[in-house]
Amino acid sequence: MTRKYNKKNIVKVFSFCSIILYSFFLISIHTEFIKSYTLFYSDSNKPGEFSLFGDLLSVIYSFDNIFSEDTLLKLGVPENWIYYNPYNFPLYGNEIQMIWSQTPLNIIFLIGSGHLANLIGINFLVIFFIYTICMLIFFYKSFKTALKKDLNLLFILFSFPFLFLLERGNILAGIGGIFIYLLFKNFIINDELDSVDLFFFIIACSIRPNYLVFGLLFLFKKDLKFSILEFVKVGTAFIGVNSIFLFFASKLFPGYKFESFVFMVREHTVGTIRFQPWNSSLHGFLHNLFYSSREYFEIIFRQQLILRIEELIIGEGLNNLILIFYIGLLFFAFFNAKKRQLDKISFVAILASVTALSTSPYFNYHLIIFIFLFLVIYDSEISRNISFLQLTLIALILLPKLNSYLPVFNVSTLFNVVFLNLLLFVSIFSKKRIH
Repeated sequence: MTRKYNKKNIVKVFSFCSIILYSFFLISIHTEFIKSYTLFYSDSNKPGEFSLFGDLLSVIYSFDNIFSEDTLLKLGVPENWIYYNPYNFPLYGNEIQMIWSQTPLNIIFLIGSGHLANLIGINFLVIFFIYTICMLIFFYKSFKTALKKDLNLLFILFSFPFLFLLERGNILAGIGGIFIYLLFKNFIINDELDSVDLFFFIIACSIRPNYLVFGLLFLFKKDLKFSILEFVKVGTAFIGVNSIFLFFASKLFPGYKFESFVFMVREHTVGTIRFQPWNSSLHGFLHNLFYSSREYFEIIFRQQLILRIEELIIGEGLNNLILIFYIGLLFFAFFNAKKRQLDKISFVAILASVTALSTSPYFNYHLIIFIFLFLVIYDSEISRNISFLQLTLIALILLPKLNSYLPVFNVSTLFNVVFLNLLLFVSIFSKKRIH
């Protein structure tokens, strides 16, 4: 009884804090303080610039093999998406387009969405509303039982990562998050993962390759021999299915090819885009820490040393070291889990934390997987003291936090990285045996 009461208290406090923080932002939006910061992406845009739902719609309406200029105007597409759409202009000469940074499955989804929007032909926003309604139906069917028990869980379900996802229109991030949720929910409930779970895994990773670390779930209860066979099976299935996706993507979108995709991924990996204000990775945190403190460094250190530190901060070497560090922690946790010294929920929390901290999610709407993780832990009947602390840390990650494009310290970057690391280490050293 006490455990459930404590969990409900977390949700109540979270709901109260969410209302206070959103109210503070709305009240303060015209003050000098808030002008340096932003909560959602569009808050930072120039007056009159349309960016709402841009991660979906600006991409869809960049396909000139689907839409003519007249069709775009009839659909009410904003002019900056028609004439200045970055996805529709070549980069690095005349060969590479930004849209090629999408995975093959994403290209198929976006091309299909473009044809559907063209077929409906009412307004450019219709396709976004269709997808949003589908996601809400999924939420209702999946969580209606939990919501009936505690309506305050609505504040968790529609917490900042999901609202930010809607504001950007990044439906693909939502779909990927849903499929990875279905995978780890089945992992926690069932003794073994089956072919349906493999399907969930492949779809999630085909949308967002960062989720490949969740492949360890398939090796959880296997000995060395079966682990190797399972690894080969899962890896072969993923590569095979994505080869099919690539074939269809290249047919549906002429010019799209794997080499161009790899090039664009490389540009995203080493470019400044990985240091966006809404980045909750450790590398983003260190980058933000350096630039927000640079003026103080200039008083203490010589300019040449500062430039050298800057090279190290933004370089691939540091990014690789961070990745190695977290992968090392992940395998440490994995072997403990195989020795039955970690329960399944803690192992999933570790995987989610490593994914966010080590692979530059760029925008915090990718933290939607922590919404699902919270709800899974909350609904769990496993009597574990550690779950209360895990829920508290996830709730702190889900709260809205201000960001800044200016060289000042981002509240979001600071708190999310701290709480993600705490969640990771609390889960690693929980030492709760599996029953």
